[in-house]
Amino acid sequence: MDATKIEVMANTPPARKAISRGWGIALFGLLAVPIFIRLLPLVNPAVTVEDVLPILSIVIVIVAMISFVLEKIPIIMTALAAALLMAVTGVLKFEDVYGSFGSQVTVFCGAMMVVGTALFNTGFADLVARKFEALGLHRSERLLVTAVTLVTGCLSAFFSNTATVAIFIPLIAILANRSNGRIKTPIVLMGAGVGAAIGGVATLTGTTSQLITQGILIATPGATPMGMFTLSAIGVPLIIISVVYMGTIGYSIGSRVLNFEPLDMLNTGNSNDEIRSSAEPIASWKLPFSMLLMLGMIVAFAVGLWDLAIVALIGALVLVMTGCITLKGAIRGIDWNTLIIVSAAIAFGKGMTSAGGGQLLADSLVDSLGMDTSPWLVLGVLVVVCMVMTNFASNTALVAMFVPIAMTIAVAFDANPTSWAIVITIAANIAIATPVGTPSMTQTLVVGFRYMDFVKICGPLALILTACLILLAPFAYPF
Repeated sequence: MDATKIEVMANTPPARKAISRGWGIALFGLLAVPIFIRLLPLVNPAVTVEDVLPILSIVIVIVAMISFVLEKIPIIMTALAAALLMAVTGVLKFEDVYGSFGSQVTVFCGAMMVVGTALFNTGFADLVARKFEALGLHRSERLLVTAVTLVTGCLSAFFSNTATVAIFIPLIAILANRSNGRIKTPIVLMGAGVGAAIGGVATLTGTTSQLITQGILIATPGATPMGMFTLSAIGVPLIIISVVYMGTIGYSIGSRVLNFEPLDMLNTGNSNDEIRSSAEPIASWKLPFSMLLMLGMIVAFAVGLWDLAIVALIGALVLVMTGCITLKGAIRGIDWNTLIIVSAAIAFGKGMTSAGGGQLLADSLVDSLGMDTSPWLVLGVLVVVCMVMTNFASNTALVAMFVPIAMTIAVAFDANPTSWAIVITIAANIAIATPVGTPSMTQTLVVGFRYMDFVKICGPLALILTACLILLAPFAYPF
């Protein structure tokens, strides 16, 4: 197959890919609601476009949430429909929709998928898999889930959470293939996604959303920028809680819920001739070279040498030029389904911001609570709202929207805006109850997860982490 041909697969088990005519009609019926709202100014001149757009953006997100939960339509189609609907109704500019597909987050995710595939090709995943086997972790699925959650949590604190998952996808597949049926890939991969998502919030460079907040803090007079480990005060406890949960409650739920036949992660988005078998000889210099390049990328991420996406693109380009991965293999190594979902989520997250939907929610919150309410309670409500909304939009987009709002509300309540910005950033990164909010969770769709699998397994953990964040916030970041 030509390397330029992109095959986008719906990340659902084959039995769930078909869309019935009835559900298709129902979707179009739901889409008609925001279109009707958009036409209200034409029907009633007293209603202006500025009055309609904030409500319209919220309605579109709610429609998307309903479609996500019902699972009758593939996630990729719902995300695209929401983004396009925002564009055609005027909530979002068309160039913002285009731009989301070339955003820093999208480019970064794609480039790191290439890096992860190259590391697999050169034998890195096989090397780590052998280390896991040497420790006997492959003998117990529960133990492996716990270990993978811990390791990915630690790695993503210093490395990209997206890259961490990209590396662990083939690693988990290798361990499962060698386990003679003892290890099932879905629950282990779920642990990797959770570990990477939560671990990424432990340091300044773990995810892009922290850097967005850092930029806002730097640009805000009187605010204090974050240090490398400012987030660790809450990030580290959240990692520990996540590891314990996935090794106990999460594993027990997953064992009952994940009853589908997983997709072949070694072949999804990649061709057999491009992902080499570990039995085939690999030039001895390629593995240490790839690992050295990876280390260099980590350092570049940490010191902020260049834009994250540029560093990732340079790394991917070097790996292709040195033959660690072919151009055809690099293209096939990208999970295009994930990239499209991430891009669409960024688009309608921007729509919420530009149309004023987020500000409308914040104003309604303050009005309903009143100015005499405890700042801690107000922040707690903001955390819950942010966490819930991030489960249906990009965490980077929600951070860009909610952090300035939270800082404004903090000033109104005579609280520390820097502390509120940090807490809201963490809240946006613990949105693991769906595969939409964080790219590392979206990547795990490659195994064939259903939407409700995330809700059932990770939903309780998201609630636990949210409660812990609210309780720890006043002690870690005084108001």
